[in-house]
Amino acid sequence: MRSLFFSTRADRVALARQRYFEEGERPSGVVSEAVFQSWARCLRLKQDPFGRMEFQEVSTSRAYAVGPSVKYDSGKGLVCDGKV
Repeated sequence: MRSLFFSTRADRVALARQRYFEEGERPSGVVSEAVFQSWARCLRLKQDPFGRMEFQEVSTSRAYAVGPSVKYDSGKGLVCDGKV
């Protein structure tokens, strides 16, 4: 018998994403508010939620302008401590 519950976080996020974009169901407790806002921007800007994303690089000075939660790590580049 197949389980009705997803065992991994990745599976739960994938289902939440599918339900949000295909059925308009807001994810509750599955993804962070930042992820939800990203999905909402995608819809608002009429982007293809299943298409390939293009990221624009952000300069170090621009990243520092948003606050102390963004820092430069020589091994990883710009990283955020999640407080943005």
